[in-house]
Amino acid sequence: MPKEIYTPHGPSFQFIDEREILELGKKVRTKKWLDPSLSFFKDHFPEAPLFPAVYMIEAAAQAAGCIWGSISTEPTPPRYVVARIMQFNIKQAVFPNQTLVIEAALERDFGTLGQFQVELFVETLLVAQGTIVLSKVLAST
Repeated sequence: MPKEIYTPHGPSFQFIDEREILELGKKVRTKKWLDPSLSFFKDHFPEAPLFPAVYMIEAAAQAAGCIWGSISTEPTPPRYVVARIMQFNIKQAVFPNQTLVIEAALERDFGTLGQFQVELFVETLLVAQGTIVLSKVLAST
């Protein structure tokens, strides 16, 4: 059975393995197991690899996109892009073989822009949090 696709990203840039809609169009929880064989772990501090902070932000943005995607009627995942990182605080490093859990909630919907609060955990430890704004990419005519 093929893996369910949650974002329009290619397989090497999907940071979501599981998705749980907590409140349709409002709140989601996603998970990503950080496989030690992922290519960036080879060179991101080879002696003591860790998950890059920019990928934490990307994982959070993909989770936030799942909120709007949960109410989409399109046959494939819509495209949402990061419009602004209002704040993002890294509290702890994240390592290979850990499972990143991301909770995202829609705070404000401006039509084509949405502001999301995101929290990233490893088990129950809060490792990062922030506020990001996504933009809906409208289909070209």
